[in-house]
Amino acid sequence: METVRPVRSPAVPPVALVYVRVVSGFTARLTEVRPDQWANPTPCSAWTVRELVAHTIGTHRKVLGALGGEVAEVDASGDLIQQWLDATHALGAALGNPDRAGQMVRGVEGTLPFCNLVGGLISPDTLAHTWDLARATGQDERLDARCVAACTEQLPQFGDTLLRLGGFSAVTSAAEADAQTVFLNAVGRHA
Repeated sequence: METVRPVRSPAVPPVALVYVRVVSGFTARLTEVRPDQWANPTPCSAWTVRELVAHTIGTHRKVLGALGGEVAEVDASGDLIQQWLDATHALGAALGNPDRAGQMVRGVEGTLPFCNLVGGLISPDTLAHTWDLARATGQDERLDARCVAACTEQLPQFGDTLLRLGGFSAVTSAAEADAQTVFLNAVGRHA
């Protein structure tokens, strides 16, 4: 499967590189979902695998819509893999364009640069849903350590928003918890 790759240059914000790694992890799990797993329950108790993937695509489309233009509805009964690839390619292209990456947009908590919205909301949300998808389909639940570190760094800005939008409450991590567990607990997962 082809993944989105923004051009590496000094003008491309580091958040774009984290986004690409997060997307790659989700894509790897998504392409391994078997036909009999789409109705599996997920750690997001209200969603099946199909609904979780549709939600993740829809979130990408809504954030991309902050740059202007219409936000297309997700066809939850359609080809979710292709819809995912289309959404991530479009968002990655926007991050790879310095003018669009720096464009001020309206986010959940106010106005901010588009790249900050992606780095603070989309990347942590998608990373958490990567774990959800892996857990629901019996795949490798280990998340990219660099993505975990980068997304955890963003949580003080957006953590409450992620929890509120996802209907989760933060979980207290044990003192000996590893970085992935701390991240997942912070976004309401019992890892």
